Amino acid sequence: MASVSPADWPGPAASFQTPSRAAAGRRTDIDTLRAMACIALVSYHVVGSAPSSGLELPYDHWLSMLNRTPMDLRMPLFSFISGLVFVAIPSRGAGAAVGAKARRLLLPMLCVGALFWVLREGMGIDQQPLWSIPFLPYEHYWFLQSTFLLMAVMLGLTQVLGGRDRLAAGLIGAGAAVLWLFGPRAAPDLMSLNGAIKLGPFFCGGYLAARWPLLWSWRRSSLGAVPAGRGIGLGLLAAVLLAGSVLAVLPDAQGTTWRRAMTLWIGGAGCLALVLVRPRSRALARLGRQSYAIYLFHVFFTAGLRELCLATFPHVTAEALWLPCLALGLAGPVLVARVAAGHPLSALLFLGVRLRRGAGRGTGALGPVPAE
Repeated sequence: MASVSPADWPGPAASFQTPSRAAAGRRTDIDTLRAMACIALVSYHVVGSAPSSGLELPYDHWLSMLNRTPMDLRMPLFSFISGLVFVAIPSRGAGAAVGAKARRLLLPMLCVGALFWVLREGMGIDQQPLWSIPFLPYEHYWFLQSTFLLMAVMLGLTQVLGGRDRLAAGLIGAGAAVLWLFGPRAAPDLMSLNGAIKLGPFFCGGYLAARWPLLWSWRRSSLGAVPAGRGIGLGLLAAVLLAGSVLAVLPDAQGTTWRRAMTLWIGGAGCLALVLVRPRSRALARLGRQSYAIYLFHVFFTAGLRELCLATFPHVTAEALWLPCLALGLAGPVLVARVAAGHPLSALLFLGVRLRRGAGRGTGALGPVPAE
């Protein structure tokens, strides 16, 4: 096996960029994965998870079934990527790192989540009280609470274990898997604890994968000289999508142990498959660099365009709405992020970014879905 330097895999030397340096030293393969996760997420919210949401399609509609096929891979992939680029031994101490994560994750969750709440309230949609957003899951922003919990626990346990970060990741990931399969669900779900338990194995799996050079040196080995790694990855990915498509047409079995086990298998095997395939696209990577903004703001654009089109063209088909809403849900947040980055206060409140004095405003990438 050829030797591997830290720059060859997504460890600290390769991936931990502050927002002002986000455009430099980025990993095209990781940013490509971010873009793929964003596309799957935005499409999911455009189509809707049930006949009562999104495009209001019946479960047996082909677009609804297509949308549910990667259901167990979407959020696990986001969490896996967050683990890939996470630093569990920060140079400035665990306390300061937890504060930085709160600024980066929880502050935008509160501000953008409140804006979305006000918009939905104005539309007459029944929803949870505004005061509950900091404490309980709200729409897709639950992921930010769950990710913050995982990062805070990882930082704390790593410090308790004397810097043995891999042991901490293994303990958290294994414990979360057991709790997800057999443990009770938290009620009330404070800070999206249930989501953190579900995503814990994937977050910790990403963290450990980043520190396993074998994955990143595969193509430098004699075996990697042939497309064996990519072939294995493609085969595994095909199996994952096949399993997802079967689950998409089966009766809902959420909450059963076997269904939770399938979530772990599909999410874990899918993430591993994508690591082995390592798709690269400069166009997708550019989109992936804006993944945090897309995650935060896409629902404003997808829901807005859908409602506008339905009001203007009442007989428009769901198929005709899908791609335009998807495109606007990806492009609109990028523009919002550029505007928000034009002022220190808006950058802080809506992106969790602290602009450096003298830094250019309104330009550059603004960091990944919440890992930095």
